[in-house]
Amino acid sequence: VPATPKKHTKSLDNGLSNGTFSVNRLGTINTWSASLPADGMWYATDEARAYGSIISVEGNSFARISSPQYSSGGFTQLIEAHPGQIISFTGESRGFDSQQNIYFYLIPRNQEGEILQAFSFNLVNPGINWTEGTVSGTMPEGTNSCQVLFFKGSTGIVDFDNAEIQITETGQDRDGDGVLDLEDSYPDDQKLAFDDYYPAKDKPGTLA
Repeated sequence: VPATPKKHTKSLDNGLSNGTFSVNRLGTINTWSASLPADGMWYATDEARAYGSIISVEGNSFARISSPQYSSGGFTQLIEAHPGQIISFTGESRGFDSQQNIYFYLIPRNQEGEILQAFSFNLVNPGINWTEGTVSGTMPEGTNSCQVLFFKGSTGIVDFDNAEIQITETGQDRDGDGVLDLEDSYPDDQKLAFDDYYPAKDKPGTLA
């Protein structure tokens, strides 16, 4: 009976830029669902184009939406993503009014930029203290990128900060040596995983 391939995971580097909003730079897009480039920049969406900004208070920078009435909008960034990856988006938010609804979204898109799915976490009335929220999702077939989105749909002032992304690559490891098949030069040999050449693959050397 052939052995069942083992599943292994591998954590990847954070693909998010300026998660603490220390760089005071914002682009704009008309709505949260509009196309945007994966250029490492945050974009203000919807009414956040008028009421959103990056501010600094006592050395701490964060993104703020400050509207005198009900408004919807947020701050978004596009990161590279692939099918099967498990992505977790964690951030902090706070609000200064009652009846506030705050959302954290992960929105995978295909190569044409079309939305494939949406994963969300809803934070209701977080109060004036920073409150953490997390949303996670497995990227569906066809994923080429993933939109990270802080979103507000309520009245008053809402702040966002400390955005982080964790990406976990899941794949098969047929020989159980701890190296994913995609990175294993010998996926069926538990004793081998890659070739190491010295001084180089096509350069001879002398051993005395």
